[in-house]
Amino acid sequence: MEKKIYDIIVIGAGPTGLFSTFYASYLKLNTICVELSENIGGQLTNLYPNKFIYDFPGFQKIKANDFVDSLKKQILNLKSEIITKTSINHFKYIDNEDYFELYDQNNNVYYAKFVIITIGIGSFTPNKIQNFPDSHEHDKVHYFLKSDCDYKDKNILVLGGGNSAVDIAEQLVTQYNSNVNLIHHKDELKANSFTKDELISKGINIHLNTELVSWNPESCIFKNQENNSSELFYDFIIVQYGLQPLHSPIHDWSNLKIEAKKIIVDNNYETSIKNIFAAGDCIKNDKRINSIITGMSEATIIINNIKNIIKNKN
Repeated sequence: MEKKIYDIIVIGAGPTGLFSTFYASYLKLNTICVELSENIGGQLTNLYPNKFIYDFPGFQKIKANDFVDSLKKQILNLKSEIITKTSINHFKYIDNEDYFELYDQNNNVYYAKFVIITIGIGSFTPNKIQNFPDSHEHDKVHYFLKSDCDYKDKNILVLGGGNSAVDIAEQLVTQYNSNVNLIHHKDELKANSFTKDELISKGINIHLNTELVSWNPESCIFKNQENNSSELFYDFIIVQYGLQPLHSPIHDWSNLKIEAKKIIVDNNYETSIKNIFAAGDCIKNDKRINSIITGMSEATIIINNIKNIIKNKN
């Protein structure tokens, strides 16, 4: 089979990576995007999918998930590829052919003339329910709100007490009219977006100092600090126990200069390796403002530079 050589491979499918893929494709550069985790969108998807973005041009406000969906549609309209659950572990440069061979965790090979690293602050995996491994892949147990799932008028248990748990509980009540029980093992919520009284006024049942002790596909048994037990029935469980960062193999790449887990780049956003660029929150720049707009601006500069390099070679 004849090998497919891309003009650009984008590593990381956060907002900067998704925009890089779109913009490169828009400029007629053959581009593929690979992402380590199973979801695209980076922080927008993993940390606050249901929060609104207020500082992006052209929108008074837009929900993070909707913004990611729009970026994805732009890419797919241009027939570009996005591949998830893919880690680029190592590479080699084929000097006489002027392209990179990039190897994933399964030793599949991707060929590209240029590389753009857009891994942001890294990829994450959700912390699972401890002591109940059979719940991890159950279709009623979710670790984020799924766009294809009907939560309307359902009984839902939200486990956790941080911003994400509280935001999801509030969204389920206001948008889906769900009956929500919010269960947290500590004596107070850690969220900033809504107070306990505000949540109660919205109809959310809050259980503090309460822990999960057993579960089955229909109900869960909880115990509070006084050792009193309660059984709660559910249609879905939404687990919000935080996220665990995944180690990026890119940080182990030979000759790639990194400082304080940030990639060193020059004024053109080229790394210490020729034809490998980086943009977004993963780069080292003490004066940089970490924002979606900044990463997209950096990507625009990189891709136009690549376009000119290819044009001059031809």
